[in-house]
Amino acid sequence: MDRRLSPARSTCQWATRRQDALSQRVSRISNLLRTRVEIEQQQSSQALSGTFILHIPYRGTALAITSAKRSTLAPDMPTVSEVLPGFESVTWFGIYGPKNMPPDITAKVNQAINAALADSDVKERFARLGAEPAGGTAQAFETMVKADNTKWKKIIADREISVD
Repeated sequence: MDRRLSPARSTCQWATRRQDALSQRVSRISNLLRTRVEIEQQQSSQALSGTFILHIPYRGTALAITSAKRSTLAPDMPTVSEVLPGFESVTWFGIYGPKNMPPDITAKVNQAINAALADSDVKERFARLGAEPAGGTAQAFETMVKADNTKWKKIIADREISVD
């Protein structure tokens, strides 16, 4: 009898042993290559939901997205918040200037960025990466960053997360 385990089964058994050993400290297990963003997304998802999330390698269709609204790139894909109301965990990028940058320069840079993001070729390139650029005003970006910082500070404090 062949006593070798399938990769999925051996991964699950290893995960179970590892989970027992680390007492709820394992947040993601996979034998597949992952990006840093994926790993951070998994950790933030666990912190937001307050549940342990075990990743089992899966090579198929995505099950859900983590933004609050459905993506225009995949409108039939449900969101996690449809199952866990209020859940949202997204990656965003922004452009910062030096402190006390003159408002007229900020406005010019903002206008150029928004014009670029409105360009159909730029939108298509972002879509191929699975990204939906938002653009907007500097004030809206500042408000979003402050809200995001407040959300994550609360999660860090509530979960007593520290850097060891």
